Amino acid sequence: MDAHAGSDHASGTRESPWKSLWRVSRARLAPGDRVLFRSGQVFRGQLRLDVSGAPGRPIVFASFGEGPPPSLRGTVERASPADWTETGDGVWYLANLSRDPQLLLADGRPGRRMAGRAELARDWDHSYDGQRGRLLVKAAQNPALLTRMVETGEHDFVLGPVAGSHLAFDGLEFAGSRGSTVLVWGGGDISFTGCSFTLAPVNHLQLHHGAGRVLVRGCRFDDWNLGRDAAYAVQAIADSGPVDVEDCLFTATLPGGGRDHTAIMSDLGGWVRRVRGCRFEGGQGRLADDGVVVWRLAQRADQVEVADNVFTELGGVAVILQETGHFGARPALRVADNRILGAVLGGDLDKEAVRVRDTAGAAVTVEGNLVADTGAAAAGNGFEHDGITADNAPGALIRANTVRGAHNGLRIGGGTPDARVVGNRLVSNRGHGLRVMPGAATAEQQDNCLWDNAEGPVKGSPLGPGDAPWPQASAPCAAAP
Repeated sequence: MDAHAGSDHASGTRESPWKSLWRVSRARLAPGDRVLFRSGQVFRGQLRLDVSGAPGRPIVFASFGEGPPPSLRGTVERASPADWTETGDGVWYLANLSRDPQLLLADGRPGRRMAGRAELARDWDHSYDGQRGRLLVKAAQNPALLTRMVETGEHDFVLGPVAGSHLAFDGLEFAGSRGSTVLVWGGGDISFTGCSFTLAPVNHLQLHHGAGRVLVRGCRFDDWNLGRDAAYAVQAIADSGPVDVEDCLFTATLPGGGRDHTAIMSDLGGWVRRVRGCRFEGGQGRLADDGVVVWRLAQRADQVEVADNVFTELGGVAVILQETGHFGARPALRVADNRILGAVLGGDLDKEAVRVRDTAGAAVTVEGNLVADTGAAAAGNGFEHDGITADNAPGALIRANTVRGAHNGLRIGGGTPDARVVGNRLVSNRGHGLRVMPGAATAEQQDNCLWDNAEGPVKGSPLGPGDAPWPQASAPCAAAP
């Protein structure tokens, strides 16, 4: 593929490359075929795939040549001054748009989306006039002269809806559309390796309609939900999965929008099976909501693991496992060896750093996590934010965690009659080290370090064997990381 020297009438070989995503979408690709995009180039439009590889012989989409990764974009270039008309008051417009493009980019940066013309105050503020089919843009001069590149997200997506199987995407950038970036609807045995996803009004990667067996490894996800509603970097929904996300980076360069800006969402019958070795960089709350949410799993889900990840400066919760048995699933649930350095910085009500709630008798293990500097209650709202909570999670094993700088370090909520709390370091929290709520109890509680918690070591439960209470804790206990 060569966006400059290629031709859609060519043979599609390295010596005679195709030019456009449209041509790839029409190709009769077969198992073992490779579609290579020249590095450093932009390919605009939609890539629609209704093809499949075979076990051991996937169809591969990758790059060749030197330079930055090839960028596949659901945008239309608007770099000609003739594209734009001035209204006479510093507002310019694009005409004949039958649908709202949702996204305006100037040199790869989105403008501010506003509700109407009266709110356009500074360069690149924009709104859509549906009655006239116009995109209105505030600009000091013709937008095509104000910057090197102007583009609008006018295609519904960049890649998809993918219904095929045995496909591999390696080292590509997916960016910009009027909706989600990549849709996998019903396909399976698909991998994304070393890819970059950026600038989406809605989701970046959505698995839907029974999509299954998707691996996402070594990818970067940046700036999703720019449309300011509920959207995710990775979402599995409607019996999709298992999805494994490994060694990926989730960042928010821009302030998160909408009512839900979660990074990974296992949603309403989906199944995110594993999140391991990832980084979630909140940028002091710009990643405005949660890191990983596993909610109402697919019935066939047999395990979920969130392990060895780093979460920093999130606006919301780092990990939520909630109502996992709603559709009858009884998986083994494990949250282990994560570093959570700043959560709930947005001050939202009813949030904590790690939440395990309503697990319907599933085996739950929360172990080896470091939770530090969970946000304090917003002034006047009276709602504190705990480190780790287990509510209605019978038999939960909570072991060898360190929690400091939360309200209660560990809270065992009602409906958890037999939690096992062993070997945790619950130190320097604003409330209690361990708080056991009415209707809860610990079946095993021992060898916990409970030191320098402002309201005391334990509330609602006696100290267990080997528990080291405040202020008599030993020096090794007090030196918790």
